[in-house]
Amino acid sequence: MKHQKKGFLCGFVVALALVAMLGTAFAVSTQVNATLTYRDIKICVDGQIINPVDGNGNSTEPFIINGTTYLPVRAVASAVGKEVSWDDATSTVYLGAKPAGTGSAGTRSDPLLGSTGANVTYNSYSSEPSRQVKLKVLNTITGDAANYLATKTSGINETPGSGQEWLFFEVEFNYISSTKGEDDQFAPRSVLDKDNFFKPDGSSLGVGDEASFYDAAFSSYNPRNDMYPGSTSKTMVGLLVNSGYDKILLKVPNNSDRNNETNTWVCLNDTGSTISTVDAVKTHFNIDQGGNGSHENDPIRITLKNSLPETLSYYERASATSADARATITDFSYTVSSTSAKITFTGEKTYDIQGSGYSRPVYVGWKLYDSDGYVIDDGTARSTAIKVGEKFKNCEDSIRNLEPGEYTLEIMGVRG
Repeated sequence: MKHQKKGFLCGFVVALALVAMLGTAFAVSTQVNATLTYRDIKICVDGQIINPVDGNGNSTEPFIINGTTYLPVRAVASAVGKEVSWDDATSTVYLGAKPAGTGSAGTRSDPLLGSTGANVTYNSYSSEPSRQVKLKVLNTITGDAANYLATKTSGINETPGSGQEWLFFEVEFNYISSTKGEDDQFAPRSVLDKDNFFKPDGSSLGVGDEASFYDAAFSSYNPRNDMYPGSTSKTMVGLLVNSGYDKILLKVPNNSDRNNETNTWVCLNDTGSTISTVDAVKTHFNIDQGGNGSHENDPIRITLKNSLPETLSYYERASATSADARATITDFSYTVSSTSAKITFTGEKTYDIQGSGYSRPVYVGWKLYDSDGYVIDDGTARSTAIKVGEKFKNCEDSIRNLEPGEYTLEIMGVRG
């Protein structure tokens, strides 16, 4: 059936979404009035009729303008085995391979640039849908700033060892579409998994640890937070890496065919904003200034009564007159979840009566006071077994059934 529709079209949209089968396509970014004629046009490729669909799997129909027939470029390209991509920065449609040397090929030797925004297709497993996402690196956080940030996003992030350092990427993540539809939940962490990071020579980056974001002030940045198609959020990924790294590449798998695997490669630290000092990262995330990184908006707020560092003693027997072990507490942090809080202590074991090679846990006694000074709970935090000179950051305990409000925590040595 033949029907016509008069529409108001942008020339650059026509250039993006359609390919001219006859005549010359629009090449300028101008607005034109045009009459679209639909005639139930069929597309036949190598003897096979195809049903043209857009990137979301919805049917789309060819049409005619002033005697020129326009076909959906994505449908036609897919039918002839060509991948379609769009470079917003240059207003360019790519069918198949992209030109080398422009930072737009998406290959390992010529990766997309994270600082300008990378549109990628993610599909890692045959049971999973294909997803279109755009990621843009807003800030690369390095050096002292990254090591400091790791202590703030979660109390359980590892302390860098010799020759190691933390590296964070703050990313704007746009979940564009999914072949499963608009109700498909997806988390950025799938794309930003630590195993997807490589060196330019193709060898693994060798990530020692992946940062957690358990602190409530940074929970919105957690890459494990689910999103739906059409949404955009700021997320972060933190990697414990060997010092002296150069360019870091993110591998994004495009299909689930293990016999014909294709990937898009994105360079995350090509250019763009870098935060490298503690003061700069405090300002950027408003740490300890009443915004992100502080507990000002938490329903439960805990202040440590003690001044750190403080050395605490452990007595194995209540009647003992000499300490069996000592440890110096250097840092305290906590996370809040509903009516509970998890408290975490960091420090170093400094003495053991059994000798420096003897391993046993560090114990930190604590009391919790409400805003009126009443003791409402107490307990003992326990680390893993360590020797003298070894550091710990997993000395933890949980406090439950707390009402919203202000609390004070006091730490002390432990007997028996």
